[in-house]
Amino acid sequence: MAPTGLSLTLLTSADDGDIVPARDVAMDGALLYSCDWSSKAVDFLHRRRLPLVYVDQDPADDYPSVNVDDRGGARAAARHLLDLGHRRIGLLLSSVHPPYGLLDAPAAGEGHALRQRLLGWLDELGPAGAELITASQDGTGPEQARWGARLLLDRPDRPTAVLCFSDAVAFGALQVAAELGIGVPGELSVVGFDDNPLAAQVRPGLTTVRQDVAAKGRGERVCGRVIGVPGTLEPSLGALSGAIHGPGCPSTMITHGSRTHGRHPTRLRLVPGTRSTYSMR
Repeated sequence: MAPTGLSLTLLTSADDGDIVPARDVAMDGALLYSCDWSSKAVDFLHRRRLPLVYVDQDPADDYPSVNVDDRGGARAAARHLLDLGHRRIGLLLSSVHPPYGLLDAPAAGEGHALRQRLLGWLDELGPAGAELITASQDGTGPEQARWGARLLLDRPDRPTAVLCFSDAVAFGALQVAAELGIGVPGELSVVGFDDNPLAAQVRPGLTTVRQDVAAKGRGERVCGRVIGVPGTLEPSLGALSGAIHGPGCPSTMITHGSRTHGRHPTRLRLVPGTRSTYSMR
């Protein structure tokens, strides 16, 4: 954002206490990043009539939005496991609202990223007739991730593979597998999402879905244009009142090592996700 003359301040979406950032902090506009829509903070921003840009949120008609292709990337991850021969697959979800624990069926989820990733998994796993075991945890912290993973893995009928909401959650699954003496990838495949630095640091590296965070971050140029700062959108992208499609925020299946394993000797391959765009509506 440096060329625009704008400064960026990271604020919590907390909506209680003497100071509520969304209500009390002076700002020209706001990026709403993966916010809980039940939070009063979002309502405060709308009531202030500030220019807003949604990031990792459900698109809305009145605001520009920036999203990656979560659903396409999740489909690639699920297809990867099916191609390796897995048919009993665990889903490890992360949510800010209950229910938590083992779920009778995968819940739709209230967040955009969770909902899209779950839909992508089910796009592939449903038609394949895969047997699913689903657990949902409160947030993505290390303790919560280990708690959710243990629900899936500490059982006699445990899955042979786990699809995780994020790499942070997948790391918890790897830790629990090690504690239980379950070999990865020999006895269990684990797939994350995001390709954060953690994915390459674990050994062997984690199989994950990479989202192009640089392309995603370029959505700030949309924000600059929305709040009236010239030169923050490429002219070729169109006018503010029309639909603007950027170069796309791709999600791509990658492997940093051998954290997935087929029942028959199978060489890991890269499975490309499809591309999405950020758009203004």
